[in-house]
Order: sequence, then C-alpha cells, then structure tokens
Amino acid sequence: MQKQVSNRLAWLMISVFLGGGAFLLALSFYFYHSSIVIFLSIFLGYFFHGLTFSILMLVLSYLGLKQKTKSINPSKPLSVTVAIAVFNEAEVIISCIDSILKQTLKPYEIIIINDGSTDSTLEKLTKVYQLKPIKPTFVSKIKTSRIISVFESSLVSNLRVIDKKHKGKADALNAALNLSRGDIFLTIDADSFLHCNAIERLVSAIKSDSLVVGAGGTVKAANGISVESLASDKGQLPKGLLPTIQWIEYATGFVWRFGWGFINTLLLISGSFGAFRTGVLRKCQGFDPDSITEDYEMVYRLHQYHLSNNINYKLVTVPDALVYTLVPTTITGLIKQRIRWFQGFLQTLFRYRRLVFNYSYGVLGIFMLPIKFIDAVSPLWSIFTYSILAYQLVYQSFPISLKLLVGVVSVRWIVDILMVWILLAMHYRFMVASLPIKQRFYLCLISPLYLITNQFLWYIYGIGAYYRSFKGIKRWDKLERKGFQQLQESEDMSS
Repeated sequence: MQKQVSNRLAWLMISVFLGGGAFLLALSFYFYHSSIVIFLSIFLGYFFHGLTFSILMLVLSYLGLKQKTKSINPSKPLSVTVAIAVFNEAEVIISCIDSILKQTLKPYEIIIINDGSTDSTLEKLTKVYQLKPIKPTFVSKIKTSRIISVFESSLVSNLRVIDKKHKGKADALNAALNLSRGDIFLTIDADSFLHCNAIERLVSAIKSDSLVVGAGGTVKAANGISVESLASDKGQLPKGLLPTIQWIEYATGFVWRFGWGFINTLLLISGSFGAFRTGVLRKCQGFDPDSITEDYEMVYRLHQYHLSNNINYKLVTVPDALVYTLVPTTITGLIKQRIRWFQGFLQTLFRYRRLVFNYSYGVLGIFMLPIKFIDAVSPLWSIFTYSILAYQLVYQSFPISLKLLVGVVSVRWIVDILMVWILLAMHYRFMVASLPIKQRFYLCLISPLYLITNQFLWYIYGIGAYYRSFKGIKRWDKLERKGFQQLQESEDMSS
C-alpha cells in the first residue's frame, strides 16, 4: 500500500504554508506603525505565499517521481473501453481513432459518442468505418439525453458509435458508460493523438495496483509536430511561441501532479487522457452534466466517495503515458479556454466547500483544499496587492524602503525562474520524449517570458471566471483549431 501522510503532518504542512501571513503581520506590528500593517501583510504575504508553495511542491514532486510502487499481478486480465465524446470534430476525429488503433495494447472496445454534431462528423465516421445500425444492450442506466441510434463498424469489429442529442461532454461520456463492457473506462479528447504505448502504460498503473481507481496520462502540445514524432519517444517542441509557452506550462504543471499524488490529494485527471475503474464510475453515478469541467469534478467526487466510506484508494499520474493535444494558437483562444477551466474550478470548489478544513477528509481536507481556496482567490489577491502598491506610490509616502521592495520582487522572480528550470530538468529526467539540448536551452531563455505571460493572463482568467460565475453564464463557444491539418498532411506523406 502506498505510504500515506498523517493528519498531524498535514496540519504541520498547512501551518508552514499559511504561517507566512501571520508572521509578517506580527513583524509589522512590532517594527512599524499600525497604518502599514495591511500593506505589509497583503503585499509581502502575496510573495511569501508563492515562495512557500514552490519550495513545498518541489520537494513533494521529487518524492512522488522517485516513488516506486509495488506491482501485483491481477487475478484476471482487465478489459479496456476507450470513449471519445465528439461535437463537430470532423477535422480531427479520424486521426485520433487511428492513433488508438495503432496502440501496443488494443482496447476491448472503442465507443465514439456523436453529441449532436452539426458538421460532417457522423458522415465521415460512417464513410471511413462503414457504420451500420445495431440494437445495443446497455449495461447500466445512468440518465442521459435521448439516444438517436447506435452503430457498429463493418471494418473495425470493436468500434461502435452512439448518435445522440447534444447535451455536452459529460452526458456523452455517460452514454458510453451505459454501453461500456470494459473493466476500465478510458476517456480521450477527439483533438488528441496518442503515443504508440500510451494506453498500455496508463492502464498498467491500474492493472498493477488494486488500490488505483483512476490514472491520468501526461499531456503535451502537438501543434505542428509530425505524426512520426508523436508516436515515438523522440521529443519535439510545437511550432509557434504561444504553443511553446503552453508546452512549458504543461510540462511544469504535470510535475506538480506527482507531488499531489505522493500525498494522495491529486485533484485532476485530465479528460484528454484518463482511465478509471468502470465500476467505481458507476457507483458515483457517472460524470456530472451540470459541471463545466466534468473531469475535474469527477476526481473530487472520487475522493469524497472513498474517504466518506473509509475505502483505501489511489489516484495517480503516469509520467510515460503520453498524449498530445492541439493547444490554442491565439491569445483570445487561450483566454477563452482558461476562463472556462477557472470557472469550472470555482464551481467545483464551491460545491465541495464543506470539505475544506474538514478533519474527516484527512490530508485532502486539512491541506490540499485550503491551498486550492487560496488559488481561487489569488487573482483577486494579486490585483488588490498591486492596486495598493500603485496607490502608495502615487498618493502617499512609500511605507517601506524602495530597496526592500525591489529586493522582495527580485528574489521572487529569481526563485520563480530557477523553479521553472528545476521543474523542466525533472521533466527531462523522469518523463519520456525528452528534448534535444538546443530546445532545452531555448526553453530556459524564454522562461521569463513564460512567467510574465502566465502571471498576467492569470489575472484575466480569474476575473473572467468570476464574472461569468456571477452572471451565471455557462455557454461556451467551440475553439478554433489550427495546426491539425499539418498533422494530417504529415500523416498523408508518411503513408
């Protein structure tokens, strides 16, 4: 069994993490006039928060990546259902399916859910895979929108297509869950392309440990990379500065996930490539159709289900199970995508707010969710911080020396840049598809640009998400994709 962090250690970690603000508050009372207590607490506390988070997560992530789990042989082979929800995915769905058909581990069945597409998605699937209507047998009865018809392929014996009324990705996945006959339910986004060993590597994490109920792969940007590179262990950066910046974000962000996994508080298994035990998903009544980010909400629910029922479990990330996805190529597209993610984060955190500082939920309630609460308010916190700074500069005498201010900001930026470099080095060390030396050097050079862009856009994501949440806006326009045509052209040339 994986080593678990005790509640006492969790309280110690959250005390260290949150103690910076109290320390600065006490310090300001002792050394300064009370009129600047608020300034010192908010401004310096903002920087201290980021510093303690980075150091703590670096240690946990390293321990998580170094951790070796004891493998066991399952009593019987586990069958895998691959589910792909599609809505107007005519340009990408065939390449996605082809990457599944070329896997070293062949899935027991592939279920495509056409969620009311208005383009030629269904027509293309029918033509390429020679679909014919069948009368299906549903295994479970999770409520979904109306199923129009179900087809099976005359060319690929284990491929079926559900055609249903449009209601969103979660509802589409539930329709597949009702039809699924596999022991493992694996979800893939239609705009994704799998490494040739991806499914085998992801599923092995569940097969080899009876406690693992969910496992997520590692996502990388695919824009402009040839199909040959995507299917191999040869790493390559995407084309374009914005996709490359997102490559850095994904690479460093996924390293953090091993830290959360080390203390079994992982809160995200990406819908781009995630696998779950089918029986557990059904016990949780499938994915939530009212959630903006159904993959994120499901992981919260899995934690709550197992902790409430005192059931041992694990949720893990697999470093060498690679999936490549098309990321936004414009600032507008990126902002739209991340506002949706942040709004889904706020929605889910609010729904599970009773778990925050709830001793009954162990490390998750004591340590992880309080930190996520800070993440939720951090865009507002940062804007408030810089507003106070601007006000002090323009209208009042500055409460602390300029040298101290410059020192604090400089130290924070130096630490952040070093942290990105360390995380990238850990990514190269522990994950497959590493990069050539020249590309690694290039990433080091643009790391400051990544930090500036990420921090600035973070404010926009947060404010946009708060605004949409306040207004009750849940409709999302489909993002325009650029670059997959290049992948298809590369594929055509290689065939």
